[in-house]
Amino acid sequence: RVRAGRVVYTLHAQQRMDERQTLLSEVMDVMLNGEMIEEYPDTKPLPSCLMMKNVRENEPLYVLCAVNDETVVVTVHWHDPEKWLTPVKRKLKK
Repeated sequence: RVRAGRVVYTLHAQQRMDERQTLLSEVMDVMLNGEMIEEYPDTKPLPSCLMMKNVRENEPLYVLCAVNDETVVVTVHWHDPEKWLTPVKRKLKK
């Protein structure tokens, strides 16, 4: 879907990309070449997954997307060491 250009960005995702100074090309790179690190099959209205790839000199970028006929980008965020033990492993909630 991504390679075919069937991608939709939610308003929330667009706002976060602006706030976090994330480029569209970086988000596309994560979706095309990144690693799926978490799956959320029970999210509504669509199942979703969290993708991650190192961009900008090894800085992890995360893209939460849902899939139906299109890929829906829900949000994007950069690595936060307060929330992640490693780029692919979350800290346990206290």
